[in-house]
This record gives sequence, C-alpha cells and structure tokens, in this order.
Amino acid sequence: MTATERADLTTRWKEAVAPDGRAYFHNLDTKETRWAMPDVVRAAREAALAAEGAKAAKMALMRANAAAATTPNATNGDGRTAVASTTTSIAEKTNVVGETSPDDPKAVFAACLSACGVTSAQRWDETIRMVERHGDDRFYVLKTAAERKKAFHEFQARQKKREREEKRMDDKKKRVAFETMLREAETTLGCGAPGFAFREVAEDLAKDQRYAERFRAVENDREKEDLYRAHCDALRVRERERRRLARDDARRRFATRLATEFGVDFENDAWRDARRAILADNEEALVTNEEDESGAQTTTTTPYSCDRYDRLVAFENAVLAAEEATEKRRTVAELLRRVAEKKNRDAFVAFLEKKRDEKRLTLRTPWRDFVDAESLEDEETYVSVSTNASGSRPRELYEDQLEILETRAARDRDAVIAALARSGFFALEKDDGIPSSPNVDSPRRASIRRALARTDPETLFAAAERHIDAVEASLRDVHGGDGGDEASEASDTRARIRRACGDAVAVASREAATRDRRRRRAAEAFSALLESSLRRRVVRLDWTWEEVSGKLSREPEWREMCFFDRAGEDDANENFTDDGYAFASDAADRDAYRADARAAFAACGFRAGLAEEGELEEGEAPDPKRARRE
Repeated sequence: MTATERADLTTRWKEAVAPDGRAYFHNLDTKETRWAMPDVVRAAREAALAAEGAKAAKMALMRANAAAATTPNATNGDGRTAVASTTTSIAEKTNVVGETSPDDPKAVFAACLSACGVTSAQRWDETIRMVERHGDDRFYVLKTAAERKKAFHEFQARQKKREREEKRMDDKKKRVAFETMLREAETTLGCGAPGFAFREVAEDLAKDQRYAERFRAVENDREKEDLYRAHCDALRVRERERRRLARDDARRRFATRLATEFGVDFENDAWRDARRAILADNEEALVTNEEDESGAQTTTTTPYSCDRYDRLVAFENAVLAAEEATEKRRTVAELLRRVAEKKNRDAFVAFLEKKRDEKRLTLRTPWRDFVDAESLEDEETYVSVSTNASGSRPRELYEDQLEILETRAARDRDAVIAALARSGFFALEKDDGIPSSPNVDSPRRASIRRALARTDPETLFAAAERHIDAVEASLRDVHGGDGGDEASEASDTRARIRRACGDAVAVASREAATRDRRRRRAAEAFSALLESSLRRRVVRLDWTWEEVSGKLSREPEWREMCFFDRAGEDDANENFTDDGYAFASDAADRDAYRADARAAFAACGFRAGLAEEGELEEGEAPDPKRARRE
C-alpha cells in the first residue's frame, strides 16, 4: 500500500474515477461528492509524503550508527563527537527532507509527529519529551506554542479517525471470516440447521481447531449470535429457492413426458384426458406419496417425481405456454395477412389510376359497366383484392376514383361559369356583378343560379365556344398543378366544357327545385304555427305583424321563415343556405320568403298586419280598439 493510499484511509473521503476518466471524491458520511480535492485529503497526503521522507532519514541514521559501531576508530574518546557529528548531519538531512512542503508548515509538523511515533492517546507534555529525545527540528516549524498545540490536537484527531477506520475494516474482515466459517461448518457441524440453537453450535465451533481462531476473533457474543441468525435466515432462503427450482424442474420434466411419451395435446386435451392416459399406461413411478398396508408413508423417487398438485400445475403451465405460442403465431399470421391485403389494394388502386389516365375509367360510369368493359374477372389485381378478408372492397376503391373525377368535374364547372360570367353572358343585377379576377365564390352567386336554371345546356355550351379562349384559360387557372394531365390535352377540352355546361344547368335546376320545395314546406309550417297559435289563443286576429312576431319569434317555424326579417340584416349577400347547396342566397331569396310569410299571415285573417299605419284596406271598418291604441 502506498503512502497516498494510507493517507486516504485516515479520512472519510474516497477517490473514484468517473466514466469520462475524471477523478472525484466522495464522502462516506455526508454523501457529498466533489470534483476538486478536499483540503483534508490534501493535508493527509502531504503529511504522508513528509512522513515517508522522515522514515527514510531515520533509516539512514540507523545505518550510519551501525557503521560507526563496526568501525575501529569509532571506539576512541572522540567517538561521542563522531556520533554527534553524524547525528547532526542526519538531522540536517531530515530538515532538508521535511522542507519538501515549505508552503504548508502544518504538514511538516504532522510529519515530525509521525516520525517521532506520537499516538492519539499521548499528552502534550509526553509529545514534547519524545520530540526532544529524537531531536527533530521540524517540531519548531510553527513559531508559537499555541499553533503547535493546535496542530498537535488536529494530528491526534486525524490519528483517532484513522484508527477508527482501521478498527472498522478489521472488524469487517473478522465478520466476513466468521460468516465464511459458518458456511463451511454447514455440512460438518450442521450450522444453520433447523432446531440447532446458537449456544449448541458455539461450543462445537470453539472446540474445533479449524474454526476456533475465526470464532474467537469476534469478541462480542451478541454480535456472534446476530451473525449466526443472519446466516440461518440466508440458509433458509437458499433452501427455499433450491426447493422451488427443484419443483419447477420436476414440473417441466413431467410436462415434457406427457407430450413425448403419452402424446398429450395441451391445446385440445383436458387434464382428465391426460390423467386417464397416465393411468392406462400404469405409470406408478409418477405417484410420489403412497401408503403401505401398515399406514406408513413411502416415497418413490424418480427423475420425474412430483405430487398431485404439482402435476396439475405443470399441466396448466404447459397449456398456458401452448396457448401463448398459438396466440403469437396467430398474431404474426394476422399481421402478414394485413400486409398482403394492403399490397393487393395498392395494386388495384394503381390499376384504376392507370385506367383513369388512359380515359377508360370515365366520370359517372357504373361499376357493372366498368367490370364488363375491362373484364375484371380475369384481372389478377381484381381477383387478389376480392379475396381480402378485410379492408375496402373493389367497388369502394372504384368509387374513390369516381369521387376524384367528380371533384375535377366540379372545378371544371366553376371555371366555365366564372369565365362566362366575366364575359358578360349572364344578365346579373347591378349589385351582383362578377369581379374581373378569378374568384372561387364568383360562379356560386344566386343570380347565376337563377340564370342557369332558365338556360339549356346547348345554349350554355354555344356561349362557351364563343369564348373558348377565356374558358380554357379559366380551366388552367382553376386546376393549377392538380389537373394538368387533362388540361394539357386539347382534344379533351371540348368534352370537358360540354360536360361542365350540362352539370352547371343540372345543379342549378336541381337546387332551384330544392329551394322552392323547402320554402313551400316552411310556409306550410308557418301557416300551421299561426293557426295553432290562434286556436290556443296565444295571438289574436286584431294583432299586427310586429305584435305577432314579438310573441312567436322564438318558435322554430317562425325563425325558419323570417330569418332575414330581423332588423339590421339587410346585406344582399347574406347566406342562409344549408350545407350541401352549391350556390349562395341573395335579396331575391329573402323577398320570396318574406312574401310567402306575409301571404300566410294574411291567409290566417291577420288583416291589420297588411295595411300601412293609419290606413284602412278597401271594405275595412274602423276598429275602435286600434284607434285607442294609436
């Protein structure tokens, strides 16, 4: 052990190396960790180095004294002078060695005390006499007696700490040796066996020459008994683990024998089937506990010995393992099947996209017609995707392609309508004009819807041919990069324009019919609301429109019919359409709803609501109640 290692043992700091190669210091008591060397460790190492120097000087002095004693001339009267001179020279060398750390006088002083053999139990006066006897001048490296005494107490504190650490390490070694002795005596003396108390084992251990020295090394009897009890607990744990491993091994062997010798199928056979197979084969060796005729227990030991419970547990574990393996295989097979089905769907989608690019899959082509035209029953990709157990069917994938074509057709329709609107084909109201720049909302104006509903597709197509350049430019602008494959073919442009014109007229006519039907139903519900309110006397016939509106404005029938009749909502571009309408609404739609509401109001007999304030309709008699209100 080097001087540095011995110095580290005097402190509670331990040096270690981090994974990156840097050294750090850890305090065993406070659990503190530092990267820099603590002052206590530095002082201890410097003191150890100084002590090494003093020890070397002392050995040199001893060798010099021995040489002087063997020299003949050293026995004369001047021998004392020679020894004194030698001692002086050695002292000078010692001073030179002690001055290895001139910046730390306390370390030099501690080295002096170590060289003189000062212990932690000596008093200050005894230490002074020992130093004077050795003649070490390093004792006076500290100038004042107070500093020397303080350094002396610090040295003794370090010595006591080092001694405590040495005693702790020595006790630890003794305890380890005692535990090793107990493990060795397990087989010879039965240490740790059930029923053996410590006092019974202690006598045997103290008498046995193999264990007596290690047994007496631990002096405290209470500590010996604690170590023995801990050994017994560990022995019981090891024995329990050994029995568990033996039982598990016996269960595995039994399950293996069931599968190999008796052909038991753990996935399909029940325990009674396995037991029946064992009994049929007359396997007496599997029964471990049998009673003889006298009632005594006999044990049959075989490599596969296990009791009835263990055999049942072994069978259940084998069944669980077989089910787990089957489930794992099923999961892997399901994953592989899904991957294969996805590849089949991707291949069929690629086939449909190819047909779409070749113009063989066109818009609004029925599925059955496409199947007959392309002979899909003979197509490998169709047959593969038809055999899929999950996922989209071939017809669903075909409808996805039709949706893409419908989206492109709707964009073509908007582009053609926008181009014709900019060209002035539609007779629009003054406040409903189309902006000059392309706008996605411009072909969806309500005025365009009404104009398209009054136009036939051929007339619209003829107008598009007259403005073919503007229409083609609008198609290119609307499609951008998405529909480049169709927009780049001039031969298909006229067919697309004709289809867009037909779609525009059809959509506008269908939406106009839908709006009219919705308005009629709303008017009928509105009339029913008024009649019901009159029957329930919620309103009266002599009330005006404003009075009835204040009473029934929260009813859903009134709100649906008079949605645009509230104050502050006179914007002509107000949109009150439901989701699914292709065109917006405007003031004309509002006026139609208002006119139907007024007509239903008048049809129910609310005559006062149809005249202006202060006026009487033709044939109407003055109402005294109304006159009083006014």
